[in-house]
Amino acid sequence: MRAWVLAMRPWSLTATVAPIGLAAAVAWRDGFSDWLVLGLMVVSGCALQLAVNLRNTFVDWREGVDANRAERRCCVERMGAIGRLAAVMLVVGALGGLAVAALTSWYLVGCVVLGMGGAWYYTSGWFKYQGMGVFGVYLLMGLVEPLAAYWALARRVSPEMVWLSLPIAFLVAAILHANDLRDFRRDSDAGIRTLSIRLGRRGARWFYAFLILAPFPMLGLLPQVAPWAMLAAPLAVLAIREAWASEEPAALLGMTARLHLVYSVLFILGVCIR
Repeated sequence: MRAWVLAMRPWSLTATVAPIGLAAAVAWRDGFSDWLVLGLMVVSGCALQLAVNLRNTFVDWREGVDANRAERRCCVERMGAIGRLAAVMLVVGALGGLAVAALTSWYLVGCVVLGMGGAWYYTSGWFKYQGMGVFGVYLLMGLVEPLAAYWALARRVSPEMVWLSLPIAFLVAAILHANDLRDFRRDSDAGIRTLSIRLGRRGARWFYAFLILAPFPMLGLLPQVAPWAMLAAPLAVLAIREAWASEEPAALLGMTARLHLVYSVLFILGVCIR
């Protein structure tokens, strides 16, 4: 059981649920709601993210990356099954997305294709190993996902939704960058050119600080949510301190995910009570 939990990393699913939750909150505020469509989007998004996590574990093992890490060693005997489950999750995510498109708008098929491509090629393509993972996550999970979710729920485009998505998108990208910072030495030894490796340790830390801090000045243009979301600022300070505290900040990933969750919940609360 521990091997499956480590391979799927279910605690990371907030990175999917938060953008969809934001879209649902804005749609509800605007007078639109569809619980069936919302449920299908959550299932589809979570399945695609699980596909990413599982395939990342499988491909890293196949390529010899992080082979000595405890979570990799405990998964070795199940790697074949993990690879197959990744494909199953990809199919589930695709079917859920197609069901949403069938119920709302077939234009969303393009978003489904983007999601499937990002999920499958994140590790084995140029996203992760060529330093594009952070930007891919920012675009697909931070922007495309909430905008597509709002379109599905409200059946219209919302320019406001673009601006509302940006702060949380930075923190979604920060989760991945925190993971790369933690694995800096191991990725470097394995020859993986993540964005952290390309920037260097010092540059990667400054870029992490930018991703963490950027959502807070943006609140100046969002007065309805600023009083709530600013309550997460102390967590951002603690995360940045952790990034500079050691060469391999083991706690950084968890701290960043916690910041993303708290900021997102407070942000969505501010949207709902506007």
